[in-house]
Amino acid sequence: MNLSKTVPVIALSATLSAPSLAQVESESTFRQAVERLYQEPGEFTVNSNADVEVVNFKSPRDVRLCLPDTRHVVPLEIEYDDRKTVLQPGNCTVVEAKEVAISTAGDLKDGWSLHGTFETVRRGR
Repeated sequence: MNLSKTVPVIALSATLSAPSLAQVESESTFRQAVERLYQEPGEFTVNSNADVEVVNFKSPRDVRLCLPDTRHVVPLEIEYDDRKTVLQPGNCTVVEAKEVAISTAGDLKDGWSLHGTFETVRRGR
């Protein structure tokens, strides 16, 4: 297989797939839609324009969320099963919930996004 013919096909498929994500979130930029398209399982991306649902299970789970401690990170607001908490940069928190949504708790610069991780540490009772 000739690699020079494969690369344009891959780039074209990414270009055609990403706009459909951008249309679902009307305030998302193309770059943010592409970031979400390529994020790994257990990762989340948030920007100042939209909330992101991270977890949605049929029964409650213990979910661990972590935010890196880097220079331009702002805290996250975590809403889970009608409760709220704030996650500070460089920290992790564990919440028991069926549904978790996150958003920025502070202002991000235009075009910036936050990347963090989550994992299920225990299934509900």
